[in-house]
Amino acid sequence: MTDASRVDSDAPIKALVPFLLVAFGLAWGILALFIFLNDPMTALFGALTGQHPLFFLAVYAPALAAFMVVIHYGGAAGLRRYLARLLLWCCSPAWYAFLILGIPLLFFGGSAMKGNLFAEPFPFSSVQALGAAMLFMAIKVRSRSLAGVDWPCR
Repeated sequence: MTDASRVDSDAPIKALVPFLLVAFGLAWGILALFIFLNDPMTALFGALTGQHPLFFLAVYAPALAAFMVVIHYGGAAGLRRYLARLLLWCCSPAWYAFLILGIPLLFFGGSAMKGNLFAEPFPFSSVQALGAAMLFMAIKVRSRSLAGVDWPCR
């Protein structure tokens, strides 16, 4: 990237250090506490499962660290530019059709081939939960990566 194309409020390379400290400190810190101090942590917070709030905090630690760094170096305007990536169209409508129709058909087809199409419970508790999951998948397909890698849009 040339200096002429840089925005003045872009985060400098030194912002990588606090990002890595926060991201890995939160994620690995939480998991290390549950590994090395399992009994006290389980007594205090409960068993660590995929539904545990501390698990979600550990998983989303890089995103939280990215938001912190963007807000620190870019302020509200930088955060708006960062989140504006969600609204970029980066794929053709055929990919959305595949996302909305193709992926569910693949799962249902695989389940039918295994012979348990109606044996397994529906993975979503309601139609609203299914709609929310499909909305989040569409946003992810629609946007470039929010992890900082700028994949070119067409």
